[in-house]
Order: sequence, then C-alpha cells, then structure tokens
Amino acid sequence: MLVKFGKSFQLYVPTADWLNLNKSLELRKMSRYLELRSGEKILDIACGSGYWTRKLAMAHDCTAVGIDVSARAISTARRHHNGSYCKFALSPAETLPFSGESFDKAISVCALEHFSSDTAALAEMARVLKPNGLLALSVDSFSPSFVPPAYRLWHAQKHSVRNFYDLDSIRPKLEAAGLRLLEYQYILTSRFTFLSFQLLHRHRWPVAMLLPLIYPLSRLSDKLGNRDDKGLILLLKAQKISSC
Repeated sequence: MLVKFGKSFQLYVPTADWLNLNKSLELRKMSRYLELRSGEKILDIACGSGYWTRKLAMAHDCTAVGIDVSARAISTARRHHNGSYCKFALSPAETLPFSGESFDKAISVCALEHFSSDTAALAEMARVLKPNGLLALSVDSFSPSFVPPAYRLWHAQKHSVRNFYDLDSIRPKLEAAGLRLLEYQYILTSRFTFLSFQLLHRHRWPVAMLLPLIYPLSRLSDKLGNRDDKGLILLLKAQKISSC
C-alpha cells in the first residue's frame, strides 16, 4: 500500500502479509493448486500493487505478468516489483491484451466478484491458458448463516462487490468458459474468524496490531469448527478443457 506524507512524498509499504487474515493463507493454498514448475509463465489477473505477483514468481522460479484496471496500482507495481521475474500491464480482465494459449498457469485472488462481467473474465482466462493449463481462483462467498445480510450489503457497497459465490453458482460459469473444476475449499469458516474479519475491515489499524494473536486463534477456530461447506472465501482449482 502507499502511505502519503504531504503532497509530494509517498512511501510504499508491502503490508499485505500482516494486515489481513486471508491473503497469505490464500497464496499458500493457491500456489499448491497451480503446481508451479520452474520456467513456467503465470498470469496474475487483478494483481494490484504486484506484491503477490513477484512473491509467487520468485518462490517458484517462474516469470509472471500482472494485469490490473487501476493505473495507480500498475504504476506502483512497475516501480517496485518490475524486473526479471515480473512485468505489468494496464488492462481489464474482460479483454486481456494477450494472444491465445500464452500462459501455463493463471491466478486471480478475490477479484472476480468485482468485474463488470465475470463470465467474460473467465472466458478470457481460459482463452489465454495453454491446453490443460491450470487456474487458481479465489472469490468472496460470505455463505455461512452467521454472516448477517446487512454485513454482506455493507461489504458489497464498501468494496464494490457485484457478486457473492458458492460452489453451485460458480461451477456452471467455469464450465461455460471451458474450465473444469478440479478442487475447491472454503476458508475462514468459523464465527470467531468472521468477527475478527469484520473488525479488521472496519477498524483496520487498531485491530491489525493484534493480528499476531488473532491469526493463530482464527486458524484454530476454523480447524475446530470442522466446517467445509461454507466460508467467507471460496478457493477453486480449475483446468482448461483441451479441445484435443
């Protein structure tokens, strides 16, 4: 994120690892979904500041291209993360500026719910993947019964969320785009985690100071709850269906 000091000075602080309950967890699980190998080419759809794009590429000795619709985000990514591992481009997910079958793998972290057309974006992801290429996708779900409708509405308005997904609603969209669902998992599944997530999003900085305590308690609460059919976020592993 960018921290401003006055009108002219900005400091880039990569806080993504410690200012939320889910991003590092998502990256770890979605990295496993992608089955990355050295030398592969990855597309990161809605890459934001490029922090995760570079981290993923370097960890697996891959090259990555990140795209985002935000000119400010791409400017930040190019300034701080552009290099031998990563390149960045300004582009909407619905019309990717790449030829077909350009990438071995693709990833999109909690972005599909924001796009003007989720079906067009999924179709583009499938188009640029090589045959049998893998897609790791995470989406907002907020499906547990303990999530109040009023909070879902607040979250949607605050974060420009157009859709919430569950397995039944997203599976046919994947299939229509030419993608076969291979694996899925709901994360952030307990009431304690939801309350922590809610507090963090509404009072970020004060609650963030408590994350070293909240994070392990959240993981433990989710594990003890032993619930896998609903959660705040849904992770998906899909494969492009080969025409051969």
